[in-house]
Formats: sequence, structure tokens, C-alpha cells
Amino acid sequence: MTFSIKKNKNSRLFFNYLNIKVDITNIELSNKKLHTSQKIKVIHLSDLHCKAFGEDQNYILSKIESFNPDLVVFTGDLIDGRSSSKNYKHSYKLMKGLTKYHPVYYVTGNHEYYSNNAYEIKSKLIDIGVSVLNDEHTTLSIKDTIINIYGLDDGKLNKIFLEDKLREITKDMDNNNLNILLSHKPELFDTYSKFNFDFIFSGHAHGGQFRIPFTNQGLIAPGQGLFPKLTEGTHTLNNSTLIVSRGLGNSLFPFRLFNQSEIVALTIKGK
Repeated sequence: MTFSIKKNKNSRLFFNYLNIKVDITNIELSNKKLHTSQKIKVIHLSDLHCKAFGEDQNYILSKIESFNPDLVVFTGDLIDGRSSSKNYKHSYKLMKGLTKYHPVYYVTGNHEYYSNNAYEIKSKLIDIGVSVLNDEHTTLSIKDTIINIYGLDDGKLNKIFLEDKLREITKDMDNNNLNILLSHKPELFDTYSKFNFDFIFSGHAHGGQFRIPFTNQGLIAPGQGLFPKLTEGTHTLNNSTLIVSRGLGNSLFPFRLFNQSEIVALTIKGK
């Protein structure tokens, strides 16, 4: 009996560690639209689902500050659709902390719409200073590079009409600029990649939730089913590169297995 209690305690500690630890995944990619000496640093976050990482989210914020990004992108599911609006404080604290020092760009995920509070969430984020992209784009300049950031609102994301929507929002795209798309769902990559985006950021898959040890293979992801392919890392198609975040929090399944929460730190270099 004593052995059994100790074993259960150790198991709980192990699972807690897997779900509290946050990995920083450093990725370096190059693009000819940047001068050879240039570097642009992007933090990619996704799928917080109201989770807290230390007081005032300082655990995550300190990791991000150590990378000193030029901009931050957040690809949806900032909140959890099962939580009441009273429980969004950790989500707003993270975004408020980020906007103190960096431009932050955000698109909704499916949970913002599950909550029936998507409009209020977007309004709150705009008040905080976040750039919320609703089937539109914005332009900024970083280190003499002009960047167009496009964002798809998940509540209106219908695969049948996706090409029409992308055709509309990219009709004035300048291919001399660096073109970035934010969209929650990675499983639509084949369609996104037809529209000349240099980089596409997505989340949603939670790294496959439960991953096979010593591999990068997750077991299941929404929209992709069993043994999904697009759950983390980089993927290239039609000259577009998709960067998928494993996300920070959990939703339907309350824990991860062999699948730490993730901050993606992307450095784009000139070539």
C-alpha cells in the first residue's frame, strides 16, 4: 500500500511537470525579401485557453523578453469556450503584458466563438492595444522591411468559401513585401499556400495532445483525425512555409502527455 501511494504521487508530479513546463522552440528561416544582414524576430503563441503560468503570466513573459522579439503573433483560442467571461483574466494579463513592449497581432480561434463572447473578447483586446485582424490585413515596417500581416477570423472560416475570401483579402498584395498569414487552423494549409504567403502561422492542433515518446508524432488533432501531420514545426508547400505552434494550454483533454506547452521563437534572416 505504501508503495502504491508513493507511485501515485510520483505520477501526479510527472504529469504536473509535463503540463507546467513551457518549451521555447527556436526556428531559423531565410527569405530573399530581407537584406542579407537583416534579422526579424517573431514570437508565435497560440491556444492559451485561459491557462495561468505564474503570477501575472510572468513565467511566459520573461521567456519571451529573453528573445527580444520585433513582433508577437497569436493564432487563436486565447480563451476556453467552456469558461465564463469572469475567468478570462489570465488571458488578458498575458496580452496586456505583451503589448507593453511589442506590437501584437491576433486572430480568433474556434473557442472564442464557442464562448459566444467573441465580439466582447475582440473589443477588449483592441482596448488593450492588440491589433485584431478580421479577414483583413495591416502593414508595418521593421528594419526597412515592409511586412503585410493578413488575418482570418475563425468564426467565418468556411472551407467551401475559403479561396474566395483569400482572393478578396489578397487582391492588392504586393509580392515585393514580406507577406504573413495568421489563421487558427493548420489543416487548411493546402489552400492557404496558393496565395503567395511567405509565412503562415497556425495553432489549434495542440501538438497532437498525446505524443508518442521519442517522436514528434501526435495521436489526434481536430480537423486532422488520428496521427495528424500538421501539429508542430515547419512545413513547406507552393513556396509558403507553415509554422505550427503546439500551443500553451489545454481544452477538452485537461492534460498533455510527452508534449510540453510551446513558445515558438522564429528568426527570419535575409539571404
